[in-house]
Amino acid sequence: MLMKVVNQIVMKPIQFPFPPPYTVHSPTPDQTRTLPNVIDTEDPLLKIFALHDLRTIAWNDDKRRVDIFSLSQPGKHPRNWKAVSTPCVRTLDELCSRITVAAARLVGYSWDDHDAENEEVPRDALLMPRKMREMAYRGAGRQQRTMAPIRSQNTQTGGLVAKIAKILGFGPTEKLVISRFDAQLNAYAAEAVYMLVVDSLNEDRFGVVQKDLKELMTLLCKLIVALDTYERARASVADKSDVSFLRIVDSSLKSSLQRVVTTFGPHLRLENSDDFRETR
Repeated sequence: MLMKVVNQIVMKPIQFPFPPPYTVHSPTPDQTRTLPNVIDTEDPLLKIFALHDLRTIAWNDDKRRVDIFSLSQPGKHPRNWKAVSTPCVRTLDELCSRITVAAARLVGYSWDDHDAENEEVPRDALLMPRKMREMAYRGAGRQQRTMAPIRSQNTQTGGLVAKIAKILGFGPTEKLVISRFDAQLNAYAAEAVYMLVVDSLNEDRFGVVQKDLKELMTLLCKLIVALDTYERARASVADKSDVSFLRIVDSSLKSSLQRVVTTFGPHLRLENSDDFRETR
């Protein structure tokens, strides 16, 4: 309820203009405060204002959507679309990576038992029941340790001290994967970029969005699967604050997926995708 009040009173009146279709060599301060610039800023408060404005454009403002789907002059490049979609994709991709790592830690997967360069988390390790997972991956960990080179004494000692501190309760408290603010930020990013995908079917005359459709849908499916996996892994943990926050993002992602699939129908070839099948 509080977020709805903030949206209506504080965020709704704030709009950021788009840059002109031509290059401005000496822009004024007002000309630099455009939506593409603000949406890519490091300031989280400005970023969420910009994402809310982009979401409003995607859902309610067909006149401003013309600027997003237009091409720059000269060159005819989809500059505005790339400028607003890239930060959204980056934000969602960072959340996906963060959730995947957090889920791996919750299920007991040890990063020390594997090469540091291998960042892929085995899907089996995330979805297996706890007892089977411990039997399988602890055994695999022992086998790999016998074949791996001996680590330095400092690394082994540091790991032992950290484990003892964790057992005694002196270790650092576990941080939430996502805050309420970050959840709303990612929800705005998802609702904005994927509603623009839906709008593009009838409004994108130049096909600037269609080239990125496969990449966007793949990210959407992967993030939904990652959220579901993390929630399953978090089921045995008492503090579920971040799960309730992540459900805000999950709801936005699933509704976005439903809109895109309904809009594009047979034109969208996702039935053979492993990630898409897991979202069903």
